[in-house]
Amino acid sequence: MYQVVASDLDGTLLSPDHTLSPYAKETLKLLTARGIHFVFATGRHHVDVGQIRDNLEIKSYMITSNGARVHDTDGNLVFTHNLDSDIASDLFGVVNANPDIVD
Repeated sequence: MYQVVASDLDGTLLSPDHTLSPYAKETLKLLTARGIHFVFATGRHHVDVGQIRDNLEIKSYMITSNGARVHDTDGNLVFTHNLDSDIASDLFGVVNANPDIVD
């Protein structure tokens, strides 16, 4: 028996219109009701994922921002690895000086 199920959102768990189908909602509720841990693993921001989780009324872990943040089933931050502000500033400078890099 599985103990943990993890899924991305966009293009995986969410339908093309970016919503959860009734089938997906019921499946997630059944998983958690059976004691199987569910993990959202996505590039999305934790606030967006938290809203989805709260609307489902399930307890689930969240790995968000492409792995830069992890929240427990109560929404508490348990891990974060943010981009150093000096690196972010340098990258912004490079992109700003070379607008042709970004399409």
